[in-house]
Amino acid sequence: MTLAERLAAIHAESFTRPAPWSADSFAKMLDEPSSFLIEHRHGFAMGRLVLDEVELMTIAVRPSERGRHIGTELLKSFEAEARKKAARTGFLEVAFDNIAALTLYRNAGWTEAGRRRDYYGSGVDAIIMQRSFSSEADRGAAPDPGIFGLE
Repeated sequence: MTLAERLAAIHAESFTRPAPWSADSFAKMLDEPSSFLIEHRHGFAMGRLVLDEVELMTIAVRPSERGRHIGTELLKSFEAEARKKAARTGFLEVAFDNIAALTLYRNAGWTEAGRRRDYYGSGVDAIIMQRSFSSEADRGAAPDPGIFGLE
C-alpha cells in the first residue's frame, strides 16, 4: 500500500462529510512542494505553506483510536512544523457541527475568523479559524515529543 493509499484509507474511515479524499488527490498534494505531512500510525495532519501563512488542510484520526489524544498531538506537531517553516498565521476550515474538532482547535488557541455558508453542502457551514504563531510566548510553546510513540 502506498502512502497516498494509506492516507486515503484513514481519511475515508474518518470522514463522510466532506467526502473523503482519494489516493490520487493525496498523491498530488504530497507532490506539491508547499505541502507537508505529519504522520501517526492511526492518523495524520496535512498542511500547506504559502509565504508566511499555513493552512491545516485536513487532520484525521481513525474512529477506533479517538479519545486517546492523537488529534491533539497531531495538531501540536503541525503547529511546531508551521513555526519551523516560519509561518506567522494558520488557517483552517471546519464544519460548524463538528464539535470534537471545534473543541480541539479552540483548546489549542484557534479562534473563529469567519464563516462560509453551505460550504459542506446545504445547511452545513464551514467555520474559518485562525491562529497566530508570531508572538514570543507562542514561539516558546513546545510540542509534545514524538507522537509516533502513542499507542
